[in-house]
Amino acid sequence: MRKRSVRKAVNLPLVRRFAHRRGNTAPLRPWEQQLRERVQDRTPERRLWAATLAESLRIIYTGRDPVDVLRELAWIEAPIRGPLQCFETIAEVLDLSPDAIRRDVRADVSAGRIAAVLPHVG
Repeated sequence: MRKRSVRKAVNLPLVRRFAHRRGNTAPLRPWEQQLRERVQDRTPERRLWAATLAESLRIIYTGRDPVDVLRELAWIEAPIRGPLQCFETIAEVLDLSPDAIRRDVRADVSAGRIAAVLPHVG
C-alpha cells in the first residue's frame, strides 16, 4: 500500500491558509506570519496558545456550521482580559496585536471570505 504524504499546515506556501476556500492567494498579513512562526515555537505553552488561536481562525474561515463560526467570532470579539483562555491574553502572550486580528477578521467576514453562511443581524 502506498503511503500518502501528509503536508503540515506550517509548511503551506505563504498564502492565507485560512481563506483558501475562496481562492484567496494574497500574501500573509503580518500577524498571520507571526502566528505561523509561533506555532513552531520551542516553548510548549506558546505552541499550545498559537494552536488554540489558529484553530479558532480555521473554524471561522473554513467552518460550515454557523453556530461554531459565531461562537469563535464571539470569543475573538470578547473584550475580556486576564484569564489564560481569553483571546486578548493569548494574542498578547504571542506578541500579536488583538486589534489587528479583530480588524482583519471583521473585514473578511463582511466581505464574505468565509465558508459559512451567517444569518444577517441588524
